[in-house]
Amino acid sequence: MDKDLSKAMNEAANEASSEGLGKKANLEDTGAGMERAGGQQDNIQLRHMNAAEYERFIQRLIRDFAADKVQAGTWTEEEAPQLAEDSLHKYLPQGLDTPDAYLYVITLREQQADEQSIGIIWFNITDTPMGTEAFILEFWIEDAYQGQGYAKQTLLALDEEARRRGIRKIGLHVFGHNTRAFELYKKMGYVVTDIQMSKEL
Repeated sequence: MDKDLSKAMNEAANEASSEGLGKKANLEDTGAGMERAGGQQDNIQLRHMNAAEYERFIQRLIRDFAADKVQAGTWTEEEAPQLAEDSLHKYLPQGLDTPDAYLYVITLREQQADEQSIGIIWFNITDTPMGTEAFILEFWIEDAYQGQGYAKQTLLALDEEARRRGIRKIGLHVFGHNTRAFELYKKMGYVVTDIQMSKEL
């Protein structure tokens, strides 16, 4: 999981995410602008998760988030699963109906073929004193579809949707060990705004 949820959501207050609390934006969530953005994402479509997809998503998220926190040295292997579950319940207390949480399945449709799910993206939108901002809490492309430009296409689609909604900034968090994601985000125009460091003794 590329998002430290506990840090993120505390900052969603400070910067609209992270994850004064700005007043949460009341925005229409049609997803229409994300289905085909800028003519460059013709194969990428985003649609709302259904209940079954959400259950699979949350179980995978708990597992991946726990593993990331262990690798980052924040939690022990023994405590990580429960802490991850507690964190996610805190930030998605109403599941798919949690206000201001936008959870989409990334799908691929080529040559009228059946819809193919290739990943997910979860972001929150917040209205802050500095303007409306979005924060990506989770984003992944399945292994079989990596290296084909779909992550880049999805981020471009998100840019277009953000502009349509009047969003002024998109934020995210990347664990230090996830160099592949870090390089992708840099290429897509994201810049480092904060660095947290540690040293093993």
